[in-house]
Amino acid sequence: MEPTTTGTYPHPKGYVKFYNSNGHPINPNNGQTLGNANNHFDFP
Repeated sequence: MEPTTTGTYPHPKGYVKFYNSNGHPINPNNGQTLGNANNHFDFP
């Protein structure tokens, strides 16, 4: 996604979201499904 610099969750370098085959956001490291507040992974 594009960088965001305002709002509750700023991601100045952009971010990526990972989804499982059912369309649920997941943690790519362990496959665990995630809620909306913690499913954005910042680019380094």
